[in-house]
Amino acid sequence: VRITQDARMREINDLRQRKKAIMLATAEHRNIGDAAITLAEQQFLNQQFPDYYQIEISTYEFERKEEFLNAIVNPADILFLNGGGNIGDVYPAEELLHQTIIQQFPNNRIIIFPQTIFFKDLTGQIFLNSQRIYNGHKNLTLYLRGSESLRFAQQYFPNVKSFLMPDMVHMLHTEYTFER
Repeated sequence: VRITQDARMREINDLRQRKKAIMLATAEHRNIGDAAITLAEQQFLNQQFPDYYQIEISTYEFERKEEFLNAIVNPADILFLNGGGNIGDVYPAEELLHQTIIQQFPNNRIIIFPQTIFFKDLTGQIFLNSQRIYNGHKNLTLYLRGSESLRFAQQYFPNVKSFLMPDMVHMLHTEYTFER
């Protein structure tokens, strides 16, 4: 079914007016642990932000949905970046996506779900850009899964609100009706 331009504009205007909790950079690969993290994050948002309209855009969808996202985001929206272990230079594409999102939405509250930070090269461009971009955002909150990551964030990202928090998967409440 083809959507008319008018219908698309109405949808964008409607979404722009709503208060939204937008989950970004979620995983779509075969790692079941990352899928469980995303599921736990969805449950958390539904519980903690019931009056917010929920939107999820995965890592793989981001590029083709970026224009749409820019059109619908308003300053009241909260952006949530997927948790896991992908802040750093081990997974450069993931880190570059974090940088893009943080730069692109300077007026939004951005919360990064519990992460592990690991940079191999503290003189490399990825780290230096992360440091500049994260510290440059005025309302960025970073939750860390371990004390080493928390110390790292406090040392290198001093302008970012950083807190220790268990992995989101620990909040997962699901009854499984099938064998593993």
